[in-house]
Amino acid sequence: MASGGGGGVDAARSSANLVRMGAGASTRRRGVRPSRNAVIALVAVWVTATALAIGIALALDDPTGAGQRDRARPIVAGVVVAPGQELTAGESALPPLALVLDTPPPARIAGLMPEAQVAVLRRRAEQRATPRRLVELGSALQGAGEGPAAEASYRRALQLDADNLAARVGLLMADGATGTEGLDRAARALRRLTGQRPRDQLVAFNQGWLAAYRRDLPTARTAWLRTVRLGGETRLGRTAGRLLEAIERGRAGGNP
Repeated sequence: MASGGGGGVDAARSSANLVRMGAGASTRRRGVRPSRNAVIALVAVWVTATALAIGIALALDDPTGAGQRDRARPIVAGVVVAPGQELTAGESALPPLALVLDTPPPARIAGLMPEAQVAVLRRRAEQRATPRRLVELGSALQGAGEGPAAEASYRRALQLDADNLAARVGLLMADGATGTEGLDRAARALRRLTGQRPRDQLVAFNQGWLAAYRRDLPTARTAWLRTVRLGGETRLGRTAGRLLEAIERGRAGGNP
């Protein structure tokens, strides 16, 4: 992370390492092919741990709740890279910025490593291209760090369904992953989209997700509070709730 966030980097990295170790151990105990329920559980744990890493980093970066710094700056771990490349280069404890879906891909796919997910989802989209499959592929491509290919997948989804909101949000997240200027553009566009679709949970959650990568704590909190209000028992609602808990506990000096 940039200056002032060293503690957040360590907490984020520790959280990410723990979830990788835990996922690997659980899979080994169940054998090469874990059950469907086990895969779903592992995916849920990964999402929550990634969320907690971001929540902890945000909390430690703004321990007094004083609000946003002079300018939102992207979360950067390890060696600080050149401006404009914060999310595309250098060591990071967080995954590449990507669209977070309201429902994950099928369990047999969601439990795979990012590169393997991309291969399977690409074959599915080639066999039968639907907006949903193309959006799933786009999200997986972003997770694997293949931004331009993800953008192409989202655009193809919009060709099939011009009103597909997930694909629209995915394009904004793809722009955000290009660096600081892209993050700023995406933040402005998501703010407008939130005004147009105030009751859409996917829009609300991903607005907070992008704000977290910008270290914009006020916007992230507001977006995740809205996410919870729109449905606290959904996948996105539960994750937003854990994020908010991590932020508040971190600011209070508690154990996230």
